[in-house]
Amino acid sequence: MSSLERKIGSRAIFAIEFSVEPILGKPVNEWWGKIQLWVGGRCVGNPEEVEMVSIGLGTLDAIGKQTGSRGNPLLGSLPVDTAIDNVMQAIYGETGAETEQFSSEDLSKFEVFPVSIPFFDNWEAILLEEGDEERFLYRREGEPGQVVTWDIGTFREITSRANFELTLLQGPSNLIRGTVQ
Repeated sequence: MSSLERKIGSRAIFAIEFSVEPILGKPVNEWWGKIQLWVGGRCVGNPEEVEMVSIGLGTLDAIGKQTGSRGNPLLGSLPVDTAIDNVMQAIYGETGAETEQFSSEDLSKFEVFPVSIPFFDNWEAILLEEGDEERFLYRREGEPGQVVTWDIGTFREITSRANFELTLLQGPSNLIRGTVQ
């Protein structure tokens, strides 16, 4: 069977594109493939990495479901690289990272690319919310950070739709009373 592809969102704003290789007799969460994340017209991550797509999309979907909890005026007032550094250092325990203003527990909800997802190895990203906007701050390790601003909920909407689209690829047997099993 050939690969199945889906494109959700707009590359110019925010999109997730993925392809999977169906394996007969295996559930969709065991299918391997690739993920491309598009942020402001730029492909972010490792588009040639082949892994279990359900892990990458499921993690992004779970992060998206935290929309509404990422307001932090102090973190939002920092330059892009400083904000990313503070989050990454607090989470991963680098020396001098925790300050009176930031703790790893407080800052973990801002991280978008946990180190356990190979699709995004060597990339760092955080989401910040302010009012009706969310800011996606990202960088490839060793490069200067970038920022893109969207309407709040954009990340959640696209990641949720992408994860749902993956479940639909196996067919209607996965849907019971309108929910994915």
